[in-house]
Amino acid sequence: MVLSSAMSHSRDPGVRRQTGPMTEAQTWTAVDDLITGLLVQPDAALGEALAANDAAGLPAIDVTPALGAMLHVLARSVGARRILEIGTLGGYSTIWLARALPSDGELVTLEVSPLHARASQIVL
Repeated sequence: MVLSSAMSHSRDPGVRRQTGPMTEAQTWTAVDDLITGLLVQPDAALGEALAANDAAGLPAIDVTPALGAMLHVLARSVGARRILEIGTLGGYSTIWLARALPSDGELVTLEVSPLHARASQIVL
């Protein structure tokens, strides 16, 4: 099955149309965007975390909202009471994981970069 770009169906003459099949990266992005649009509700704290990470100059390599939601579901589905996160970056995925824990749960997150650690302390 070949997926075509959603842009190719646009009726706006000013929109650049893609011809041919989507690249693998475009396909993954389109699927992620679809899942996010259907299943992930806007969240002020998560939005603020991303904005703070951007303001701190962190690389834009956070998990996507759909992957954050998947982490949350996975942690809840196994009844996690303790979670170890290796690589905090700015704390975006940490928020998703922490929300999956019961009130007496414990999350430990490790970050080697002082810049990332400081940024995550602000967010968390």
